[in-house]
Amino acid sequence: MSLRSTLAISFVFARPILAAGGQIDVLPNPATATLLSAATLLTSPAGAEVAGAGRLVSPAATAGMARSLAPVAAVGNATGGAGASTAVPGQEKATMALAPGEWTWMSGSSVVDQYGIYGTLGTPAATNTPGARQYPVSWTDGSGNLWLFGGSGNSADGGGIQNDLWKYSTAIGEWTWMSGSSTSLSYNYGKYGTLGTPAGTNVPGGRYQSVSWTDGSGNLWLFGGTGFTESAYGNLNDLWKYSTTTGEWTWMGGSNIPNQAGSYGTIGTPAASNMPRARNFSTSWTDGNGNLWLFGGYFTSSPGNYLQLNDLWKYSITSEEWTWVSGSNAPAQFGSYGALGTPAASNVPGARQGSISWTDGSGNLWLFGGWGNAASTSGFLNDLWQYNVTSGSWTVNVLPPPGAGLLKEVA
Repeated sequence: MSLRSTLAISFVFARPILAAGGQIDVLPNPATATLLSAATLLTSPAGAEVAGAGRLVSPAATAGMARSLAPVAAVGNATGGAGASTAVPGQEKATMALAPGEWTWMSGSSVVDQYGIYGTLGTPAATNTPGARQYPVSWTDGSGNLWLFGGSGNSADGGGIQNDLWKYSTAIGEWTWMSGSSTSLSYNYGKYGTLGTPAGTNVPGGRYQSVSWTDGSGNLWLFGGTGFTESAYGNLNDLWKYSTTTGEWTWMGGSNIPNQAGSYGTIGTPAASNMPRARNFSTSWTDGNGNLWLFGGYFTSSPGNYLQLNDLWKYSITSEEWTWVSGSNAPAQFGSYGALGTPAASNVPGARQGSISWTDGSGNLWLFGGWGNAASTSGFLNDLWQYNVTSGSWTVNVLPPPGAGLLKEVA
C-alpha cells in the first residue's frame, strides 16, 4: 500500500485505531469523544495505518495536520486524554474524514436492489436502513437530521410505491423508521383524516416524484407526485404537513382523489379555493418570508401521454392559501425568453419537468434545465432562469444552444 500525501485521517467508531502502537477508540459525539492527539500523529512512523479503513498518513503533511487536529485533540484530552478507550456499540460503519474533496460511504449496501430493515417504529438502530428506491423526497430539519419519504422501490418484503418516512441522525449515524408502511404486499393507500387536523393515524399514500419544503418552524411539507390516495392511483395534488415535534401528519389541502385539474382562480390573487393541478416532477423553493413556491412538472392526460406545465405558484403558510403567480393554466407552453439578462413581465420559462432550483441571498428563485419546451423546440434544457419575488418578473441568464430540443424524453 503506497503512501498518500493528504491531510486526512479516518475515525472508525467503536473499533481500535492503531497509531504509533497505541490503541484508541473515537466516538461520533464530540462532547464525549476520545480523539487521536496531534502529537501522536506527529510521532507516528511514515506510512502508519491510523484507521481500519486503510487510510495512510504521510509525515510530509504533519505540520498542517497538527494545526487542524489541535482543537479536536483538546476535546479528547478534556474527556480522558488521547489513548483512552471508549466504545459505542453498533457504530462500526460510520467514519469522518478531515480532508476536503473526498466521499465517505456512511450507510446502506454496496449491492443493488436491497430490501429495507425497518426495526421498531420510532426507535433508531445501527442495523436500520431504508430499502433501495428512486424518486423519494427529502428534507433537512433544524437539528441537522436528514429526512426521507416514499419513492418507488423496495420495502422490507418487496417492491412497490412506498410511503415510509425515515429520519437519519447525523450525530449518531443511525436511521429511524418514523411513519408509514414497511410492506409492499398491499397497496400503500393514504389515510387523510380531517382536512387541517393532525392525527397519529394520518399518513400520505405511497408516491414518487413529489416535491418538498421545510418551513421556519421545522415542519416538513409534501405535495403531489404519482401514487395512491385513499382508494385510487394517479397524479396527485394533495398538500401535507409533518410536525417533527408531534410526529403527526396533517392533510392541508388539495384533493384525496387523483388526477384533479386544480383551480387556478385569478392570476396574482390568493384564494382558499385555489389549488395547483395534480402533477409530478415539479420544482420547489422556500422564500425568505416562509412562503412555499412550486413550478411546473408534468401530468398524464392519458396512458403514455405526458404534458408538461410552466405555472408558478406560491403557498402562504400563514393564510393557508395558494396564489397562481405566473405561467399558463394550459400545458405544453413554449417559453418566452426576451433579452438575455433582462427581466420582463412577459418572460416565462417553457413548460418542463425535472428541473433543479436554488434560492439566493436576495430571495430570488433560480431554475435550471429539465426536460420540456424551449422557445420553439422540445427536449433536454440547459437554460438558467431567475425569478424576482419582489418585482414578479423572470430573467433568463443562459439561453439554450442552437439545436437544443433534438433529444427526446426517455420513457
